[in-house]
Amino acid sequence: MILNRTLDAAERLASQKTLRNYWAAFALGQACCGEATIQLMALAINIPDRVVAAMGAMNYAGFLALPLGFVLGGKLGAGKSMQLENYLAALAALLLATSPWTHPILFWGALLLFLVARAANNAMRFPLQSHIAIPSEVPSMLSRNYVSFWGCTLLGCLAVSLTMQIFPGNGTLAAVFAAGSIFFICSGGFINRVKEPQEVKKLAEQKLSSQLKAAWQNPLVRHQIYAGCMINLFLAAVVPMNILCAKRGMDASDALIILLAAIQAMASVAGSVMVKHITNRCGPRKMMLIGYPLVWLIPLFWLLIPADAPRFVLVLPFIMGGMVLMALGTSLENYFLVTVPEKLQIGGTFLVFVVTGGCSGAAGMALNWLLFYLAENFCDSSSAMAPFRFYYAIVGALFALGILAPWSLPGKAEEYRNMIRSKFE
Repeated sequence: MILNRTLDAAERLASQKTLRNYWAAFALGQACCGEATIQLMALAINIPDRVVAAMGAMNYAGFLALPLGFVLGGKLGAGKSMQLENYLAALAALLLATSPWTHPILFWGALLLFLVARAANNAMRFPLQSHIAIPSEVPSMLSRNYVSFWGCTLLGCLAVSLTMQIFPGNGTLAAVFAAGSIFFICSGGFINRVKEPQEVKKLAEQKLSSQLKAAWQNPLVRHQIYAGCMINLFLAAVVPMNILCAKRGMDASDALIILLAAIQAMASVAGSVMVKHITNRCGPRKMMLIGYPLVWLIPLFWLLIPADAPRFVLVLPFIMGGMVLMALGTSLENYFLVTVPEKLQIGGTFLVFVVTGGCSGAAGMALNWLLFYLAENFCDSSSAMAPFRFYYAIVGALFALGILAPWSLPGKAEEYRNMIRSKFE
């Protein structure tokens, strides 16, 4: 619902709760059609491992579809455009459900539609969030949203894991995708009820080229592009590969993979609460400085774990993955919302998230594919873990200096914003 005025306190709270409910339903759809199930479906229809490795960065590459989200947001408003995008995701999930019995080209087409719809869905959430919460409410709102999202992701993953343990097979995997389609339809219904001021739609209607130019002139946006590219490249190379490594390297079952994804979601819930408190005390930049070194623990784990290690130790990289996604992803978003002036948030969102997300994701896909291709051809084929050890050793070395990325961001973000306010507001 679009209102021709600023929201009052009660309407802000109602919209924040509506957004929380939206993320809960969306998370259940994601649990059914998320990274783990998509990779399992790809393996089930015999997609090569090196291609599955590249798929881990496709979530980030999807940010290239953000301009579509802005176009729809300018025409329909945030709520209506996000509703349409969720309905398209529901259609894609139904098509993915048919993958075991149809040509692989349909899998790729449905996956492309799903990633585009899901990425476009991100475009208007930043302007929407900035207009349904005052600055003092932002950390609590983000924490509430992430707890809702990851909590429901946890419940959904546990239900999917139990179902696949009891009824293994491609038919069950297809039914999981069909269930995800239903949840995306529900999430679209929720977001259509959000109250938003007219300014959100007007921001999206503005000519993007002028906003891009103004945002690029803001040195803080350029700082965030550099930091975001390094952070997202590292995350895309490390965290999604946990699934393929556990499945191929350690021969984990499909049900165990989904359970590990649930554990990662649980770690994200705990991480979102912890990140909120640390960010409130130290700021998002220091949170990123704390979080970045933790990513190195994941390659270190896979380099040192014995091939015959007990299955319960596999929870460790997934717990670390959930924690670092919150420590870095949430902090980057928080830093953006706090520091970038409102009038630059459309152009800033495009630059920061299309470049750092989409372009980094596309580069990450090529990097993941290349490294895994080299690993498959130059490692001992008698050891299932050998190519993964090679992969993680190279990734760890490539991103050893990545800690300099968040370090380059201005430390006192609010003071920095005050310095540029006269020029950009």
